[in-house]
Amino acid sequence: MAFVATDNLNKDVTLRREAALRKRLRKRKLEGRVYRALWGRELPERYEDLDLNDVRKVLVLQHNQRIGDAVVAMAITGGIRDAIPHAHIATMVPNALRELAKVDQAIDEVIPQTGDGMVSSLWNDVKILRRQNWDVILVLGIQTTSLQLARYSGARWQIGYSYNHRGDQLNRALVPHVSCNRSGWEYGVDGVPHIVDFWGDLCRRGGLSMTPSSWEHIELPQVSESVRELFRYGQMGFKVGLHPFSGNPMRNWLLGRFALLGKELQEKWGAHVVITGGARDIEDATWLQKAIGGDCVSAAGKVSVVECWSAVRGLDLVISVDTAMIHMAAAVGVPVISLFGPGDPAIWGPRGQLDRVVQEFPECQRCKGGRCVQNRVYCMEAITVDNVLSEVEKLRQADVNGSELVSQVVQ
Repeated sequence: MAFVATDNLNKDVTLRREAALRKRLRKRKLEGRVYRALWGRELPERYEDLDLNDVRKVLVLQHNQRIGDAVVAMAITGGIRDAIPHAHIATMVPNALRELAKVDQAIDEVIPQTGDGMVSSLWNDVKILRRQNWDVILVLGIQTTSLQLARYSGARWQIGYSYNHRGDQLNRALVPHVSCNRSGWEYGVDGVPHIVDFWGDLCRRGGLSMTPSSWEHIELPQVSESVRELFRYGQMGFKVGLHPFSGNPMRNWLLGRFALLGKELQEKWGAHVVITGGARDIEDATWLQKAIGGDCVSAAGKVSVVECWSAVRGLDLVISVDTAMIHMAAAVGVPVISLFGPGDPAIWGPRGQLDRVVQEFPECQRCKGGRCVQNRVYCMEAITVDNVLSEVEKLRQADVNGSELVSQVVQ
């Protein structure tokens, strides 16, 4: 049954939304006053282009970033490599993302950050960066700790977005697009940059002329025999990956609906269903596997992030909530249907596949925040199994008509 929002519900949701927005605006105003008083200054629209022949060492700073951020950033590092093929390009990432970052062949060196990235360990990271004479540090993040790490790194050119005056101390600080760290209710829907273009614009306006390369420099490892069996490599049939798990519970779809979806995929198209997820998702993934039954397996907790990403290439379709998986699938050209509740898919949807995003509850669309301000997560509840099956049907029909939906089986 479709989710129906009544007039009273719409009114209640709107009131809660407006109250949350007022709170955010007060917080932002206070924060802006503090940072402006500390080091605020007028920032230019852009800076003069750097002489790329004079740029020998570049660090892409991904301090405290997550899996999805790191995958998206590979389109940026690839563009930098194309623009400055002679440069030594490194990246600093959380230690947990160290192996993931190594699949990016545009990178010469992966530097793991120390500790949890908070103030207590920040000085250690400053010392690590100051040991090398960086020409450029590009900050992919707007956290105060990341911006100040770049500021005290000793780099000749420190390029970063200064959200709400946080990074005005950088010698190449720029005001970001109005959509940065804001809910969609505060900006128009036209001209909103995807996150890849958002960071690409930082490079260009900061003087580092380049174009994102769309993950052309990724080199994923071969898939092991055990994982090939899980993902049905080399076999005919419709292979679908279900990724129901996000680090933020408000982005998760009801697990029971994933179960119904899996059953429908098997009944309508004889699909082989693979459930993906991390170690913390094993229990829920096991329940889901049993609920779907038939030709369904769970890879949750059985493969690393890198091996899972490599194995995804053997699927015909991925259906995922808003998390890193949508970017991983898009990066290797696998069709992905993304289930969005909160957040703006124009920014964080799978690059090149935004027409396959399912987002059904307009009163909650494009919100911003780690915690839902409603008494239920209406936006995810509004997505029905039929909504998703309709998108699958379109892709299957396109496949019959000879479109680009082709299984990318790695032999």
